Amino acid sequence: MHSSLKEIKAVLILEDSGKRILTRYYHDQNNEQATSVKKQKEFEKILCKKAHLKLRENYPSLQNGSLIVAQRHADVFFFVLGSLTCNELILDETLDIILDCLSPAILKVDDINTRSLMLNYPSLVLILDEIISQAGIILETDPMLIVERVLEGTKIPALVVLPEKALSKALKGALKIANW
Repeated sequence: MHSSLKEIKAVLILEDSGKRILTRYYHDQNNEQATSVKKQKEFEKILCKKAHLKLRENYPSLQNGSLIVAQRHADVFFFVLGSLTCNELILDETLDIILDCLSPAILKVDDINTRSLMLNYPSLVLILDEIISQAGIILETDPMLIVERVLEGTKIPALVVLPEKALSKALKGALKIANW
């Protein structure tokens, strides 16, 4: 795989306190953060503490061999991590795409916060899956297309209504097979 395709090391969506809402680490041999859950959580707590201070300054930031872009909305931190050789504009654009997809069309609220994200967790997972592959490759950048796919994927399928004759015929066939 060409290294320029593998841009994203992780996407972290964390509560203000550092607790996880949704985290995705895209594994490879060089991704130190992807090693163990314990190390991931320690890294996330440190990242949140530093973000409280640094979000007042300019981002991106460097931490543990990763280039990090972040934004805060209400009580939620959004982080996108890439390698040190990654283009920071790609990371920033990826973060913007994620936030653009968290629109009122999906969340049904105007504010992005922990509660609204938890209530819409399946949509949040689908959004990340539509944007970034399991290998960390950016797949889609059009928020409108992503939202359309997510809304299509979360629809409850309608029940199939069979006409009475078809149902009767199916029942007779089943009884015939069962030798009643």
